[in-house]
Amino acid sequence: LLMDMLDALREKVGGPLHLTCVCRCQEHNDSIKGSVPNSQHVQGKAADVAVPDGMTVDELAELAIEIGFDGIGRYYDQDFVHCDVRDDAQSPNAHTWTDHD
Repeated sequence: LLMDMLDALREKVGGPLHLTCVCRCQEHNDSIKGSVPNSQHVQGKAADVAVPDGMTVDELAELAIEIGFDGIGRYYDQDFVHCDVRDDAQSPNAHTWTDHD
């Protein structure tokens, strides 16, 4: 499901996506500042997508909203968007946040 939705995002972007993080082991997750113990990355349900050249964080996040990811995090300071399917795409856009919250 995650890969299918990322592929849909790739099509909307019109080119390749640079995924900066997809799956993590718990040990690596625990070493990341600001990570949560129940990270969707550890469960294999999340990807962090670098903002493509010529786009903004908000533009990429809006495309992720159109596709229907359950969780969408906007990371302005690091120029990426977190996209996840924590509810198996049953609750589109129900979980949103930014690195400024």
